[in-house]
Amino acid sequence: MLPIHPDAKAVAPDLHGDLGGNLGGNLGGATGQVTGQVARLIEHLDGELTRQELQDAMGIDDRKHLRTAYLAPALEAGLIEMTQPDKPNSRSQRYRLTATGRELRAQRGTRA
Repeated sequence: MLPIHPDAKAVAPDLHGDLGGNLGGNLGGATGQVTGQVARLIEHLDGELTRQELQDAMGIDDRKHLRTAYLAPALEAGLIEMTQPDKPNSRSQRYRLTATGRELRAQRGTRA
């Protein structure tokens, strides 16, 4: 098992004890770590937002950094989804929380 980053432990200590394992027996089976970046993304994602709207809301200037550190891990964990999954590079692409993402946000006690 890989070591867990201390920031990840601090952000989500209540996720069934071990962040390296299953995020949610009751969260629909999403696996992997919830990093500070992914947790922050989940807090800011209300409704459907474009990449630019997310960048603005989170105060992130670098599009590549948003994609690699925030969007890709959250998509891979099944916490967010694309509104147009068959067109990932569409300029009208938006992102929204999945049921698993909404449940995780509710567990963490952040926005409803």
